[in-house]
Amino acid sequence: MVASRATLPDLDALDPHELKAKIVAQHKQLTTQEQRIITQSEQLASRDAEIEHLKLLIAKASAYAVRTFIGKVGSSDRATGTAAGRTGRKPNERIAGARNIGGGKGGGTAGAAATA
Repeated sequence: MVASRATLPDLDALDPHELKAKIVAQHKQLTTQEQRIITQSEQLASRDAEIEHLKLLIAKASAYAVRTFIGKVGSSDRATGTAAGRTGRKPNERIAGARNIGGGKGGGTAGAAATA
């Protein structure tokens, strides 16, 4: 909403009481506009805070949904594997006695490792 620009009256022609009345009226108008601006700023700040809070909730819910769907290996899972005799290994490291089913490097067919 754009306020229309009024022409400034001839201040010398105004009675001092009329001049004071105009000043008081403009002051009230400015005070009202300032209060409206402050209220709108507070509403925007509140909405911004709510949006950030909702973004955080969405991020947490998304992470939880992915972990639930995929599963996450925790330290207790690693300890269970170690207790069962399994240890961590490097990705390219072969497990002793494992068969090479793919026929790539390191052997022939599936039965080759079993006979070696």
